[in-house]
Amino acid sequence: RSMAFTSINTSDAGVYQCNAVISIPEISVTVSSSDSHDLIVQLPEPAVAITREPASGALYAGTQVTLMCLSELMEYLSANVPLKIEFTWSRVDKNISRNTITVKNNPSDRPSYTSTLNISPLSVEDMADYVCQAKLTPVSPVQYIRTSTAELSESITVEALPPPSITITSEGPSIAGQSYTLSCS
Repeated sequence: RSMAFTSINTSDAGVYQCNAVISIPEISVTVSSSDSHDLIVQLPEPAVAITREPASGALYAGTQVTLMCLSELMEYLSANVPLKIEFTWSRVDKNISRNTITVKNNPSDRPSYTSTLNISPLSVEDMADYVCQAKLTPVSPVQYIRTSTAELSESITVEALPPPSITITSEGPSIAGQSYTLSCS
């Protein structure tokens, strides 16, 4: 006899036991055997995307930037095993922030979760690759479920503010008693 899973789910994780008994009453013999199998389910990697505000253009010292890490879950995760997503922002082997979000009870609508990193005011020292790591794990440790991690990076380039460029133009000669216009742009 066999057991087939058409789509493995977190709720399928656990110990499966197979018992077999052979009994031949004519000669009074009974033979039994059992074996077990640990079904360990690996959680799928969460899909990760990073967006930034402002979305494009140069970033200048003294302004701000917001990085948003979006993680979407697969619809086949079971609501029977409460899960959480832990976001970690880092740069150059330095953790910047960490936050944990408990996954909704019904992940069938492909929920998404966001972690935000705001850097303000920006300085040239903030120029780096920023990494968002999303770790999907059970809320409470479950022996037969393995966590999953995905990460993505976003490169930030910060420029010093350029000095303002000033142009002064005048209209005609400056004659005492007459109007005169200076334009500054």
